[in-house]
Amino acid sequence: MRSLVRQMNEAELVGQMIMVGLEQDETGSAVTVVGDGERQMLRSIAPGGVILFGANIVTVDQVQTLVGELQRATDIPLIIATDHEGGLVSRLTSSGRMPATVMPSATLVGIAADVLVQRGQPEHATDLAREWGYVIGCELRALGITMNMAPVADVNNIENPGLLASQRRTYGSDPALVGELVAATVSGMHAAGVTAVLKHFPGQGAATLDSHTAPVALDHTRARLDQVDLVPFVAGINAGARAIMSAHISYPRATGGDEPATTSPQLLTDLLRHELGFDGVVVTDALNMDAVALRRDSVEVAMAAIRAGADIMLKPIDPAALHAALVDAVNSGMLSRERLEESVRRIMEVKLRAGLFGPSTLWTDPAATEILGSAAHQDLVEEIRSVARSRRE
Repeated sequence: MRSLVRQMNEAELVGQMIMVGLEQDETGSAVTVVGDGERQMLRSIAPGGVILFGANIVTVDQVQTLVGELQRATDIPLIIATDHEGGLVSRLTSSGRMPATVMPSATLVGIAADVLVQRGQPEHATDLAREWGYVIGCELRALGITMNMAPVADVNNIENPGLLASQRRTYGSDPALVGELVAATVSGMHAAGVTAVLKHFPGQGAATLDSHTAPVALDHTRARLDQVDLVPFVAGINAGARAIMSAHISYPRATGGDEPATTSPQLLTDLLRHELGFDGVVVTDALNMDAVALRRDSVEVAMAAIRAGADIMLKPIDPAALHAALVDAVNSGMLSRERLEESVRRIMEVKLRAGLFGPSTLWTDPAATEILGSAAHQDLVEEIRSVARSRRE
């Protein structure tokens, strides 16, 4: 991989650091096939990845065809990503036409795990989370999706539950148990051939405002981060996590400044890279979110994120403009080629470990319709629901 990275020109290196979204085409319609506009964009930018949303995911045949078209449109294999957390954020089942398993939320998994721990069965609790992650991964991988923006590693705030808790997207409020479930989920997804992405570093479980629509700050000290929020991330890293998503949230008491984690060298480089020893891929949260988009120009946000230590710029507002601006920044000396190579090396390692460079790579599984929604997968869901229900009975 290092030799491949060294052979890339600056435009190719920059492209690998961009993950584009394809929610709508030039007519405003949902992108379900690769049209001329998408093909031209993929050829000109050569992004490192594409993230699919519910509008892009309709049926098995359609998604498999879309993935194949995307992969054939670029010379270097793409990371195909999505957000499939289970519960509220479940891209595979949002169309109602995909025979995928309706996965329970992380909160329900956390409730079931807590019941099992109280029964003196902690190993069963982690096994359940591992199987849950494995089923999610298997169904994604069958469609050709190789990165999942999950699990949510944020810890609930008991005194004042945050937005993610109200959406049932978190495992719970016990940092140690959340860490065990995060680690187990990562193990399960990786076993299925899907790269798990821990989010949202360094932890936004206490946030009551939505960073999609406004800048958000948390009044956490570094001690609070160490004792609560970072615990699941450390567990996930120790379990072999290869990717982490940054939060568009600032932590002024912990850092002494108002930079959101996405653009904070203190959090992404000093803390995540140096103190926690993480050398995987750092993915920004979506760059079109108001928490960062309202603060400064999108190109400035991306430049700041790269300087802070981020590797993949997720869903920029104008991918072509960002690509051109970053290439110009390298040519003018504002960004070094060495910094780009550092990120692209990590990205290529993720692609390699996901099996994207094999000599006979199958982008999708011909048996997908048998894998999605299988009896074994449904049985696991029923077990999780049954154990969780027993806490209320």
